Amino acid sequence: MTVHRSNGFPIPSDEVLRLEVMAGFDLFETPPEREFDQITRLAAELMDVPICLISLVGEHEQWLKSHHGLDVQSTPRDTSFCAHTITGDDLFIVHDASEDSRFRANPLVTGPPFIRFYAGAPLITSEGAHLGALCLIDTRPRELAAEQRRLLGRLGDIVSHRFDQRRAQRRSAGADRKEVADLSRERGDLLAQLAIDRQARSDVTSIVAFIDPLAERLRMLALNASIESARAGVPGRGFSVVANEVKNIADDMREAIRRAEDLLS
Repeated sequence: MTVHRSNGFPIPSDEVLRLEVMAGFDLFETPPEREFDQITRLAAELMDVPICLISLVGEHEQWLKSHHGLDVQSTPRDTSFCAHTITGDDLFIVHDASEDSRFRANPLVTGPPFIRFYAGAPLITSEGAHLGALCLIDTRPRELAAEQRRLLGRLGDIVSHRFDQRRAQRRSAGADRKEVADLSRERGDLLAQLAIDRQARSDVTSIVAFIDPLAERLRMLALNASIESARAGVPGRGFSVVANEVKNIADDMREAIRRAEDLLS
C-alpha cells in the first residue's frame, strides 16, 4: 500500500475510500461492547500484556472500541501507533518504542502509559479497507513469539469478521425497515383506494335508489296513457307515441340500473 506522511503519521493512499467505508460500519464514537471487551481481555491474558485495544483510526483521532487496561476512549491520530498499523496487511511490531526514531518522542512513550512494546494486527474488512487494529501494549520492551504472532493475527481476523457481520445485519435490518415502510405505504394507498371505492359504490347506490322508482313511475305513466286513450275513444296514435317514448326512457333507466348493479357486484 502506498502511503504518504502528514503531521508525523502515515496516510494510506486509499484514505478517502477507507474513511467512507468506516462510516458505513457505524462504529466510530460508539461505546464499548461486551463481545469486543471479551476479546481484548482474552488477548491480554494470553499474551501477558497489561493493555489490549481495539482501535478505529479516524481522520483526526483514534477511537477505542475496546480498551482493556487503559482508561481512555480516544487519542489523537498523530500519536497513534495504530495509524502505522493500518498502512499494511501484516502485523506492525515495535519492540522498544524508546529506541525507535518514529516513536521515541511520542507523548505516549515519554509519558503515561509509557509505551515500550507495541504489536498491532490490522482490522481489514471484506472489501480490503483497513479500519484500525487489535493491538497489544506493554510498558517494557519485549519480543513476540511466532505462535503469539499467529494468535494475534487470528484474533484480529475475528474482530474484522465480526465488524463485517454487524454491518451486514445493519443493512439487513435497514432493508427490512424499508420493506415495512413500503408495505405500510401500500396499505395506506389501498385503504385510500378502498375509501374512494366505497364512496363510488355509495354514489352508485344513491343513483340506483333514485332511478329505480322513477323508472317504475314512467312505466306506469306510459301504461295509464294507453288506457286513458282507449277509454276516451280518442285516436290513440299521439298518446301511443308518447307512451312508447316514456317506455323507452324507462327501459334505458333500467339498463343503467343493471350496469350500476354490475359495478357493485
